[in-house]
Amino acid sequence: MDNESTIPLYVQLYRHIKQMIEQGKLSTNFKMPPIRWMAEKLQINPGTVVRAYKELEKNGFLISKWGSGSFVAEVPLYESEESDEQTAFAYQNTAFSEGMIDMSSVALDPDRFSSESFKRAVNRVLDASGGRAFTVEDDLGCYSLRESLALELSKRKIMTSPQNVQVISGAQQGIDICARAMIEPGDCVFAEDPTYPGALESLRASGAKIIGIPIDENGLRVDEFERKLEVFRPKLVYLMPIVQNPTGLSMSQKTKRKILGLAHFYDFYVIEDDYCSGILYDEVESAPLKAYDRDDRVIYIRSLSHMFVSGMRLGYLITPSKLADSLKSVKRMTDIQTSGLIQRIFDYYLRSNLWNEHKTKLQDSYQHQFAAACRILDEKFRASFDWCLPSGGFCFWIRLKNGLSAKKVVEESRKRGLIISNGDAYYVYSKPDDHLRISIAQVSEEKMVEGFERLAEAIAEIS
Repeated sequence: MDNESTIPLYVQLYRHIKQMIEQGKLSTNFKMPPIRWMAEKLQINPGTVVRAYKELEKNGFLISKWGSGSFVAEVPLYESEESDEQTAFAYQNTAFSEGMIDMSSVALDPDRFSSESFKRAVNRVLDASGGRAFTVEDDLGCYSLRESLALELSKRKIMTSPQNVQVISGAQQGIDICARAMIEPGDCVFAEDPTYPGALESLRASGAKIIGIPIDENGLRVDEFERKLEVFRPKLVYLMPIVQNPTGLSMSQKTKRKILGLAHFYDFYVIEDDYCSGILYDEVESAPLKAYDRDDRVIYIRSLSHMFVSGMRLGYLITPSKLADSLKSVKRMTDIQTSGLIQRIFDYYLRSNLWNEHKTKLQDSYQHQFAAACRILDEKFRASFDWCLPSGGFCFWIRLKNGLSAKKVVEESRKRGLIISNGDAYYVYSKPDDHLRISIAQVSEEKMVEGFERLAEAIAEIS
């Protein structure tokens, strides 16, 4: 450990252990030394070891077993040139540098949020509840909010009761709760490929063996899904049926019904991650998979942070009856309760119609910007890449042409003050180096146009 290095000690330890695992010096199921012993041996703070272990677990190199310690996981069948953790460390302050344009983040542009409406909601909640606004009497969450959510869900053909609604601190926590409650090391889990990296991290951290199901321009390859079901027996399938991340594609009603039929026949549960169905640009089949679930096999997770206030982690999940107790127990272990004040504020938004007003404004604003982005892509980039036309959300999934390297495009764009995402992070195992994800969520239309200009310059430089 180099105390003089500018690289944090936890990153140094992370890299060292990761290298030993990849080189086979630490074999699968090897029990890692206890945190306190490791800290004393290396003469570092125990918190440094905890953070390194946590990053290794998050990226699939370690598995944590309650009461037993940390163990080396089965290493993925690839070696990435740069881990997600390293990338995060390299870029953590870049987005806020002067002149940088961030077209990687899916956090809402703060200027599209009405602070006046939010201030009014906070005051109404505090006036009505006083100090009780900060408390939550039920592990499932504020009953009034769960009642409002059940009513809101009925408008989307999901019939449930407040007793089956679990309030959570964002979709990522919901996925993590499901993984911890349902997966044992070695269990098989299916996921779309590409898909949301945060889900892959949570599933791997619980010891899952992930099988990727390819996606084409029509969405999930159902034929491949069926073929792999004949070979493997997944305990769980993770899907994003509406506005899939990163492709932006949405499933047809026929595909949704087919998946539920297969879930019944092969006896698996489905995590439906409803990532961004609140922003739709096309006449897509917008009913969630859960709306067709007559067998109680779908765990429906909805993030509200993407559509509300990104810094306030809020979401909910609808639990199948058989899993309700185990999911609630894991939620209690993670953070006990989601903020009572945030829950009551959102409940006020739902009951006062502020939520519908907020969604309509966002839809109109991003619809206009989405159309502008499509025109720019069509006029400036046809020779350089193809892209999926998203059914909603904030992102474009781009396939580079002419042998262009995604890694080089990302690096050259960053030199010009533009941050975009390398598509490799979204794949289950492969690293094709030919995809980008570009987001319009956090930029104004004026900044978006400038961002695309910088991207064109970057591509011209390396072509």
